Amino acid sequence: MVKFIKSIFVFAFFCVFFYAFLLYTWGRVAPNLFKKNLHFDNSSSTSFRLDEVKGVNNIDILFLGSSHAYRGFDTRIFENKGYKSFNLGSIGQTPIQTEYLVGLYLDSLKPKKIIYEVYPECFESDGVESTLDLVNVSDLDSKMIEMTRKSMNIKVFNSLSFRLLNGKEPSKLYALDTYIKGGFVERKMTFFKDDGGLKKHKLVLNDNQLRAFERIVEVVKQKGSALYLVQTPISKASYQCYLNIAEFDSYMASKGHYTNFNPICNFNDLMFYDFHHLNQNGVEAFNKIVIEHLF
Repeated sequence: MVKFIKSIFVFAFFCVFFYAFLLYTWGRVAPNLFKKNLHFDNSSSTSFRLDEVKGVNNIDILFLGSSHAYRGFDTRIFENKGYKSFNLGSIGQTPIQTEYLVGLYLDSLKPKKIIYEVYPECFESDGVESTLDLVNVSDLDSKMIEMTRKSMNIKVFNSLSFRLLNGKEPSKLYALDTYIKGGFVERKMTFFKDDGGLKKHKLVLNDNQLRAFERIVEVVKQKGSALYLVQTPISKASYQCYLNIAEFDSYMASKGHYTNFNPICNFNDLMFYDFHHLNQNGVEAFNKIVIEHLF
């Protein structure tokens, strides 16, 4: 029996060693061959944002949400209006990742107001994309490990393991992007052209995301920040794909001060660089409307 137990431990040790060796080799030599099970990409503005936020405190406005937040709210515009702000958006950020970031930084930032961008499709997501982004670029702590564990996703687990073995590499931005102090990312001016390829669908919200979202709302209330839930403009072609957007709007309105800016802005395609992201012309027009409407 003792010999059998020893054999199990030896086998387990061999498996762990082999797994670590193979994972590290994959990640360093041929990461593109194993995209389904390993993700390592340092082309993310999130790293710049998380490095900067450590030195920020006592702000007027905190922006939360997905790429529609960090590409949609230009901190320079708000600063020119007298608001000290920081944009803590991240790639594909779902409520699960928002809750993680709020837990890390809300106490130090102490925002008077929070503008939380609520993109409907992030509430349908399992959050894997955004978790992978944070795993690659953020500091690894117990909260990160716990969020990774809860994902129950082999790609996330492999990526975390690779990060532990490889360490954090210097981040870079996509060629068309410029990181702006305060967390905003400005994209080189391009314009969207609808090709008619988008499909209509009914929004089906993820229960785990809804529970995380409701915890965020409760935490913000307890901390005393004014919370503004905002749906940012997307192209008309994209917005018209949602068959039950009224249900989403009703749910959000039940949780606090909510504004869907799509019918308010009513932007044409020249205000976007793709079907759901504003270009800089769109950002400037949208931010002006936000300030007039909310403040």
